[in-house]
Amino acid sequence: MIKYSLSELRLPKLHNWCYHIIKTIREYGAINGFTTETYEFLHKEAVKIPYRSSNKHDPTDQMIKSVYRKGIIKYLLQRTNVNRRKQKTLMNSLLGTFNLQDFDAFFNNYRSNNSLAREALTALEYFLESLNEFLDLCEGLTDNETINISWYSYANISSSGDYIRAKSLYYNEPSFSDVSISMSEEESEDYNTAEGGACFGKVLMLINVKIIEKDLSFDLALVQWYDFCNSRQLYKYDCPWLKIINT
Repeated sequence: MIKYSLSELRLPKLHNWCYHIIKTIREYGAINGFTTETYEFLHKEAVKIPYRSSNKHDPTDQMIKSVYRKGIIKYLLQRTNVNRRKQKTLMNSLLGTFNLQDFDAFFNNYRSNNSLAREALTALEYFLESLNEFLDLCEGLTDNETINISWYSYANISSSGDYIRAKSLYYNEPSFSDVSISMSEEESEDYNTAEGGACFGKVLMLINVKIIEKDLSFDLALVQWYDFCNSRQLYKYDCPWLKIINT
């Protein structure tokens, strides 16, 4: 052995393979840089499939054009999907629409045909009171306004990509999202907030309110605020139930 190898085959790379890499592969799978799976896939996509699509006469030029065109199509599809994601509406999955004057009739009929969770029943109990508080903040409204309500089961929050749900039956379970709401500096002094000016609550209902004569539209969430407590004193949020979620 010494005659052919002055190091007696005591090579760092060989030692690594014998005593470290083989054990690592057995425990964790193929290591980065030593697997051919990626290149096998690329060979199939960039060579085999384009070759089979060619007429086998001077195939190289045809294969290059095929791969080039496929890359352009893939890029355009990705851009299209991004644009579609950006175009997502805030409110989704319509549960029903009604005129505010028909509130009692609509929900009496809805309850007779659908099972409502406890949270949804709580929302109905406080709905008119909360909506009136919100409408009082809108200047110039009269009692003769035509107000249409659209009721939804979930909303897309574009800033975070999260979904907020308020649905009595979602995969056979009630789903009402817990949320944290960052209060503005102007509002933070009016509420009992945690550090950072956040309030916490459960979303009970998601609605869109359209005031026809004024051409106004609001996406709103009916929120039940959680109690906020510390080791010394118990506080309860003193704020309206209805909170705008698209600002």
